[in-house]
Amino acid sequence: MPSNSIDNATMAYGIRNIPNPQRCFHEIYRVLKEEGTIGILELTQPQNRLLRLGHHLYLTTLVPA
Repeated sequence: MPSNSIDNATMAYGIRNIPNPQRCFHEIYRVLKEEGTIGILELTQPQNRLLRLGHHLYLTTLVPA
């Protein structure tokens, strides 16, 4: 894609599948227009038990609401 040609870029659950995230971000930045925006959704399960419980409660109670 040409540089400075995209208004918005989005990605959901994709960073974990990209071998070189820094290169990906560089490419997104290259194609975004100066006032462009990027939105990334990436969820992982925390390793800490207390955080994992809070994460689970958040996803099963607050997010659906």
